[in-house]
Amino acid sequence: MRSQPTSWFRLEGTEFSSRGWPPGTELLLDTRLRPKRGDVVVAQHGAALRVGVFGSEAGRLAVRNDLGSVWLSSARDVLGVVTIAEPPLHGMPLRPTRQRRSRNAGSGSPA
Repeated sequence: MRSQPTSWFRLEGTEFSSRGWPPGTELLLDTRLRPKRGDVVVAQHGAALRVGVFGSEAGRLAVRNDLGSVWLSSARDVLGVVTIAEPPLHGMPLRPTRQRRSRNAGSGSPA
């Protein structure tokens, strides 16, 4: 993901339902931005990708969402900062993420 400046990612779970982002919300990530406290990011945590608000917890870097917090090894675990969130329209079928590309966009997480 770091080779492309932007990339689409689709939420598959309910980690941001309290923000009005249900499963199926498409997120545009900017992989060039350095995360700041309060930014919504996609981060690598072990083998899993986590979407959350970037910050610190107990003196460690962390991402937080509706399901809890995870600690990060370093800021390099952040794959991108969310710049656009596009919730799905109710009743509309989800289309594959790879069909949704902007100029310079890479492929996001498989839907």
